[in-house]
Amino acid sequence: MQKIFIIAGEASGDLHGADLVHKLKNKYPEIQLFGMGGKLMQQAGVDILIDIKETAFVGLFDILKNLSKIFTIFKKIKTALSAQRPDLIILIDYPAFNLRLAKIATKAHVKVLYYISPQIWAWHASRIKIIKRYVDHMAVILPFEVEIYKKAEVPVTFVGHPLLKIVKPNISIDAAKKSLGLPNNRTIIGLMPGSRKSEITYLLPIMLKAAELLQDRYPNIQFLLPLASSLDERDLALHLTDTQLLPIHIIKEDHYNAMQTCDAIIAASGTATLEVTILGIPLAIIYKTSPIEAFLGRRLMKIKYLGLCNVIAGKEIVQEFLQEKAEPHAIAKEISRILDDESYRRKIISDMNLVKQALDVPTGNSIERVVEEVLKE
Repeated sequence: MQKIFIIAGEASGDLHGADLVHKLKNKYPEIQLFGMGGKLMQQAGVDILIDIKETAFVGLFDILKNLSKIFTIFKKIKTALSAQRPDLIILIDYPAFNLRLAKIATKAHVKVLYYISPQIWAWHASRIKIIKRYVDHMAVILPFEVEIYKKAEVPVTFVGHPLLKIVKPNISIDAAKKSLGLPNNRTIIGLMPGSRKSEITYLLPIMLKAAELLQDRYPNIQFLLPLASSLDERDLALHLTDTQLLPIHIIKEDHYNAMQTCDAIIAASGTATLEVTILGIPLAIIYKTSPIEAFLGRRLMKIKYLGLCNVIAGKEIVQEFLQEKAEPHAIAKEISRILDDESYRRKIISDMNLVKQALDVPTGNSIERVVEEVLKE
């Protein structure tokens, strides 16, 4: 029986990890899986040694503030690797943490599969040297990443984007509206402020101010806020106390059923932008962090766009509002244009469909097959 250690450090990794675990369990019911993740991976059958709620750090200052906790987590994982002696460790995204784990795993003579590449095409290109030394195989989810790793002589397979199979509502839009108690004539706007507490701190207040402006223009409006698996309602409570007049429905489960009812969405840059793109819902992308972290990010970034849908398209198919441009009036204006200008709305949806097509997996290049091949090596 194979033993696999699997590591995810945030909500998106928990989502993709759970999907991978379901696939492996279906093929190998007796496989043993343990590691770090969230409730989705736990529900899928992973023995969770460390919950991602302990690792939701973002930005340099957040990491420095929690260094002792991070060292404790590393020590716990190192001990588990030594005790369990897995056949493979699967690292999912979360590069600042996982690239260090790759080194630890290699020294422990455990094969390393990295699923969902660090964005070396955007920043930290030097990480490819670490990957070449400590990773046995890269399973990438963006098609243009293959050439980068081939050029560096790193074993790589494009396995398609897992969200294509995950982001699938299982009821109709009308049924979803009915379950949420929403009449068909309401304008519905989604608010997706991210999966980390620090993102909530920076982004949710901006979204709520934009929501107030939209409510003034569209009195018959409803806001939906899907709650990331790495958060709970207490993380939102402080920001929502002053906005009790806003009709906000917090969605704790069946996110995609609820999201499909939205006429437009305001989303934090990240995995959410691709989820919304796959659903074909026009959106505005926002992001904001501390001035120092933003300065460092701009110095390190090698790409023109931050939103993944724009990166894949190679152009700005949806508007990005970053740092000082993440301003409620500008965001509300963009959402109003999406709602009121039908030709503009159709063009966004058309471009989204092209991005969705680019994410599709080649025949035979499934992530399960890659896991099998690495285990055989």
